[in-house]
Amino acid sequence: MTIGKDITPASLHSIAFHGHELQSWKDERTGIIYGALRPIVEAMGLAWSSQLQRLKRDALYADRLSVFVVNTEAGPRETVGLDLELLPMFLASINRARVKGTLQPTLLIFQRECAKVLADYWTRGVAINPRSAEVTGPWDMLAKMVESGRQQAIEIAVLKDEQTRQRDEQLQQQAEIIKTQDMALMALRSQQWLSIRQHCVMYNLSVQMPEALQNDYGRWLRGYCAEKGIPVYKIMTADRQWREENTYPSQVIADTLNGWLMRRSGQQALTILPAADEGHSMTHDPGVAYTPRRRGRGRG
Repeated sequence: MTIGKDITPASLHSIAFHGHELQSWKDERTGIIYGALRPIVEAMGLAWSSQLQRLKRDALYADRLSVFVVNTEAGPRETVGLDLELLPMFLASINRARVKGTLQPTLLIFQRECAKVLADYWTRGVAINPRSAEVTGPWDMLAKMVESGRQQAIEIAVLKDEQTRQRDEQLQQQAEIIKTQDMALMALRSQQWLSIRQHCVMYNLSVQMPEALQNDYGRWLRGYCAEKGIPVYKIMTADRQWREENTYPSQVIADTLNGWLMRRSGQQALTILPAADEGHSMTHDPGVAYTPRRRGRGRG
């Protein structure tokens, strides 16, 4: 810690900050700007003596501390200043978890804004409170107008960036959903073994083949495969009440489903139609149409 040159009250610059007063000054010999530490430490609700000792023990801060004597009407008064370049680091080093809960909001405000306010005052000639129109320093009106325009430009740019980001995210999500659906459909079609439910999903037959009808067909198909010696394999499922589902050779399902429907409900065929050929469908699903079975006249 060094001993600085005596300073006069006129050289000590004060800035109003959330009901407190920040003080700073410039050492004319070295050009270093110092911030008075004690008002900051006490405003944050911390013990001045313990914080000063902590800074003195740390070589990073010890060489950048300086003691100045302010000659006031009441007599000389010592004040300890920290090089303004190290003030943000000192504030960030304070652990909020070790401070009383009621003081944590104040500490957070100082950590976020205090160093910037002092730096703006010395580098820009003005320090602006972002929550109000309060301006400290020369050229108040001009600085207020410039800052207002700058903030509006920043807000507009941020809004446009956010809108662009959200639009890009939506497009990306839609593309990923379409890609996932296409990959799932390709995976199903490449399988040689399918469950009845997978077959109905793959060929868009879920409306024409509700779950009850799928179950009836499944019971018949199990017996058919057992009779013909066709193997049936089980797969695990996570979205059904039961944990297993039978799979059959996809060609066996394709060969037997229409005939089973004809025998069961008098329907001649379960036909896969192009999606655009909606006029031939007897349902709201454009991909499938039933063709009624034609029955012959009985003998008289």
